[in-house]
Parts: sequence; C-alpha cells; structure tokens
Amino acid sequence: MTALSARKAAPSDQVILAEQSVLGGLLLDSTCFNRVSDIITADDFCLREHCLIFNAISALSKESKPADVITVSEWLERRSELESAGDLAYIGSLANNIPGTANIVAYSEIVHKHAAKRKRLADIEKARAALLAGNDEAAERILRVAPVTKTVEKPVTSEWPAPLDGAAFHGIAGDIVLAIEPHTEADPAAILLQFLVAAGSLIGRGPHVRVEGDEHHGNLFVLNIGDTSKGRKGTSWGRVQSVFEQVLDSWASERVLSGLSSGEGLIWQVRDAIYVREDGKETLSDPGVSDKRLLVLESEFASTLRVLERDGNTLSALVRQAWDKGNLRTLTKNSAAVATGAHISLNGHITADELRRYLTRTEAGNGFANRFLFCCVKRSKCLPDGGGDVDLAPYARRLALMANKVRTFGRVTFDDVARATWHQVYPDLSEGRPGLLGAVTSRAEAQTLRLALIYALLDSSDQIRAEHLRAALAVWEYCEASARFVFGTAVGDPVADDLLRAIRSSGANGMTRTGMRDLFKRNRSGAEIGAALELLGRLGHISARQVSDTGGRPAEVWVGR
Repeated sequence: MTALSARKAAPSDQVILAEQSVLGGLLLDSTCFNRVSDIITADDFCLREHCLIFNAISALSKESKPADVITVSEWLERRSELESAGDLAYIGSLANNIPGTANIVAYSEIVHKHAAKRKRLADIEKARAALLAGNDEAAERILRVAPVTKTVEKPVTSEWPAPLDGAAFHGIAGDIVLAIEPHTEADPAAILLQFLVAAGSLIGRGPHVRVEGDEHHGNLFVLNIGDTSKGRKGTSWGRVQSVFEQVLDSWASERVLSGLSSGEGLIWQVRDAIYVREDGKETLSDPGVSDKRLLVLESEFASTLRVLERDGNTLSALVRQAWDKGNLRTLTKNSAAVATGAHISLNGHITADELRRYLTRTEAGNGFANRFLFCCVKRSKCLPDGGGDVDLAPYARRLALMANKVRTFGRVTFDDVARATWHQVYPDLSEGRPGLLGAVTSRAEAQTLRLALIYALLDSSDQIRAEHLRAALAVWEYCEASARFVFGTAVGDPVADDLLRAIRSSGANGMTRTGMRDLFKRNRSGAEIGAALELLGRLGHISARQVSDTGGRPAEVWVGR
C-alpha cells in the first residue's frame, strides 16, 4: 500500500503521523518549541501518550531545560506517567524516525486543525442528538455557544505545504488519484486539483450553490506551481486528460483550448449568436457557440500574466467576469461579440518565481489572483522506467453517468449536518489575512463552496453532505498553504517588500534610513519609504529602536520580526 493509499484508507493515520512528527522534531531540537507553542497545546493531541509527552517537553522548555529523549522520559517517570506515555522505547522511536525539524510548523498546523475538527464534530453530534430529541432550543444553543476554533496567526514560513489531508481523496476523485498515483511521478495534489477543475468544466453551468444573491457554479481556476519540468505539471494533466478522453462527450476534444491572450479572444470561444442589421432587418452573421463549457489550459501561464501588463488589455477584467457570472462583454467599439451563460474554467502551470515576478500589485489587489486556487506541485517519486498503464475505462464510464445525471440539477443545498459544520468553519474562512497572502486568499469561503459543490456532484448528490465539505476544506487548506509558501510575508507593495527583505537580511543590526535610501540608490522618496515602513510596522513585520552610540544624535534603526 502506498502512502497515499494509507491516507485514503485511514485518514486518522495522517493525524497520528503529524503528531509523531511534531514530537519527534521537538525531541531532536527542543528550541523549536517556541515555533509551535502558539499553534498547539497538549489538548490538541488525539492520543493520550502524545499529550503526556508534549506536556513534558512544554514543562522542560519553560524551565529552560533540555527536552530530549532522556530528560523527557525522566520527567515522566518522576510523575509515574512514563508507561502511559508509551515507555522509553516509544519516545526514542519518535526522535529516531523523524528526518528533521524543517516542517514542524506545518505539522503543528495539521495537529491543531484536526483537533478543531474533532471539537466541531463533537458539537455537531450533540446538536443532532438534541434535534432528534425535539429540543431545538438546546441544539441552537450548542451551535451558538460552541467555541469556534481559535484563529491562529499562522507563522509565515517558506515551508512546502504538508501533504493533502486524506479527506480530500473522497469519492471518484480519490479513487482515480489512487489508481494513477503508483504509476506516475506526478504530485497527487496536482492530479486531484486538475481532476476537480476538469470535472467541474465537464458538468457545466446548471448545478449551483446560492449564497444571498450570488450563484456559485463548478467552474474553478487552478494554478499549478512547480519547477519547470521537474514539477511534473504537464505529466499530471496528461494523466487527468486520459480519463476524460474516454468519456463519451465532445468536451475533451472540442472544449479544452489554449492561447489565452486577449479578452476578445476569450469571448469569441463562448460567444452568443451575432446578428447584424441590414436593410432594416436583423440577419444572422455568426451562429455563435452552442456549448458554453470551456476549459482554458495554459501550460505557460507566465505568458498570460505578462499579457495583463499591456495597456488596454481587457483580459483581466473578463477573466474575473468569467469566474463570477459567465456573462462577458467589452466596451470595445468594434467588438460585436458577447457571451452569456458561459461556463469557463482555467488550468494554468507556472513556476513560483514567475508567479512572484509577474503577478503585479494591481492584479493581486483587484481580485484577479484570489479567484485562483494555488497548488504547489513537485515530483512525487522517481520512476526511471516510467509508470505503468492504468485501466481508466471504468472510471470514465462512472464520470459519464454522473455528468449526464447532475447536469439537470439546479440549486444544490447543504444537508443539516453539513450546514452546521459550515456555520462552524465560516468565521475562520471569512477572516481576513494581512498582506499579499491575504489578498490572494480572500475568497476562501467562495472557493470552499465551489469545491464542496463539485465533490457533491461527483457523488451524484443534489445535497452537500459533511464528507463533501470536509473534502473541500482539506483542498482549500492545501491551497492556502501553497499560497503561503509562494507569497510568504510579501505585502504586495514593491517598496515595502524590498525593504522587508533588506531589513531582515541585516539581522540584529537593523537598518537605518540612510541604508534604505542607499538600497534604492536614492530613487525612492522619503515619503515612499516612510509609507512602506508604516505598512510593515502595522503588519507586525518590523519594529524600530533608537541607537545612541553613533557619535552624534540618536539614530532610528528598524529590525525585522
């Protein structure tokens, strides 16, 4: 059984492995305790022995004492808890089986998130029992007063995202990834995300979730972020494409297109019929496109981002319209084409460096970027002889049956349990994040709804159930972690971002205003530098202090946090 199979078969294994990784990392280097203590507590561990071990590490760390296998074991033994904690051999195995501490923050976040999920599910079960007993008031009170997961200000790190939670591999999406995964070097996350964007496009615009006055359909925009060639981005799409090519539908051969270079070109691929007026009568000039489904595949998405920088280019605005409503038009005088009811999805490939370089402050701030799901991808394994063939025909038949059924659906709703779960997670999803990371992830709730809708439709269900929402949340958490990996502490202001990098590079010595002016070769005004410093200070990235040993008047020095 592969590691991915294990996550699918027993999702709790992933939680236990994350807990062991956190504890093992702390036993290897107890100085990491400060990196995780704001994220997790002993109560977040699902196994009692792990809770006891973390308590011991915490107590020793707070006393500034070393916390290794021997000291932790002795601490537990003095309190007659060593046997309950799994004995010396188990504690030793935690340290011996962990390669290092590089991903300890990411593992801590996994532990905390699953603890929060267990608490939410317990509250929902209590509420359900109250409802079944006819006590609506008690059920409402439980859901109302149940503490929402504490919002942890996630440390901004450059750590690669932790593997996708097993809940993401639900239903036919998970079955297909599991079938393909042993035979490819492609990242399971890339296979899954590209399968979901393709499935949403195949289904079309009928099924939707309504939130107030807005309808959310199954059209996703996904950006796969990985090194050129080594990320296996194209390989992962090839595997997904081979499934959909076997579905008896013209979509795979006719509605997956590349070449996103202008807004007018995008409209043309999903245009309505065009009529011209001649001799007082309207005459059909162009029949338009009857199939309004379109999956735009851009293997070099950096080129698309460069196009957005051109003066007068309408592509950014129309891509946003495509995600929102599916009604596309421009104000260009000579453009007669418009599109209504279009169902446009987008699957792009790019490197992290290209994304940072070409995603301008404008596109990050105007809502273009936050309509995308960011997915970090890399080679999952080394297969010198290539992967084996996989019989995908049974999955293609299941997809065809599903698509034919769910296209007739209209509004899709939550069942009672999923709605209660949604009420629990919504506050955190809708909580704003600072900086560029906050700008590119600010549609968390809408993205999660669309993902949950697709998971429900793949089960041929006209209701979103708890397992669909859990799968969607797992995917969103990975996408958010991917965005954090790419954008880190960037705030989206070029001056502020350059300053932050320079200030942090200066270490404890900090940086003076003179150093900042020299950094920009005196091409930035004092007002621009001052505004950038104010922004970085407000976000908590830097702080100022006075230095008096300069031989003159005290100087103000900024240091990174």
